Amino acid sequence: QYTRQIDLKHIDRLNQPIEAANEKLSDEIDLLAHSINSLVDNTKIEFKRRQGLEQQLNQAQKMEALGNLAGGIAHDFNNILAALLGFAELSYIKSKPGTDIHHNLEKIIHAGKRAKSLTSQILVFSRRSDSPEEILNLEEVIHEALNLIKPSLPQNITVETSLNPSLRIKGDSTSLHQVVMNIVTNAIQAIDNDSCTIQVKLELFDLNQEEATRIILPPGKYCLLTICDDGPGIPDENKSRIFEPFFTTKPAGKGTGMGLA
Repeated sequence: QYTRQIDLKHIDRLNQPIEAANEKLSDEIDLLAHSINSLVDNTKIEFKRRQGLEQQLNQAQKMEALGNLAGGIAHDFNNILAALLGFAELSYIKSKPGTDIHHNLEKIIHAGKRAKSLTSQILVFSRRSDSPEEILNLEEVIHEALNLIKPSLPQNITVETSLNPSLRIKGDSTSLHQVVMNIVTNAIQAIDNDSCTIQVKLELFDLNQEEATRIILPPGKYCLLTICDDGPGIPDENKSRIFEPFFTTKPAGKGTGMGLA
């Protein structure tokens, strides 16, 4: 009767049969029950593993589709931007220095180059190009990002920094800039009207073998950037989704997510 109940489609709901109270008194039926118990337990573990793999596959397919869409939009936008920048630069050369037109064209070219940088970031996201790398002074990049945020910082929120000025890495300054701005901005939005402190800390960190194995990195010296606040935090059920491009728990118009994609 027990084995007839076994349905592999609902294996996670199946309870184990009653086991013998004393293993020394077990007969053939008890031994069979123990074997079926092991089979059910192993099948449950495999069932959970496959569920996890299915979720990863669905996420990968979703990200790939979104990346292709973003790449196509960025490519078309880049073509339009090239024409705008080209004509703006030609007009800038022909315009008289010191005039309002000359100054306005300079602003247009500067904004166009920033838009071009943003386009390249979208192409990186869609995996159509490699992220540019340079030697970065981390303290300078983080300070620059925080300085852009400070004018819009509410009076009830304080930002405290503790940054090691000697740390350097090879990386992409635009990506790091976006990470810092997005995390701090998200913290500000989550804190809302409560008085709060956001701490930004940069230090040299020696990653040991145990910690390195847990986060799948080789052990050694790393630059550790920590951004924390005493706000409400992120619910456990949402933590697995913070790297999704447009996932957010905020209502429309209040934010588009963590921006960590």
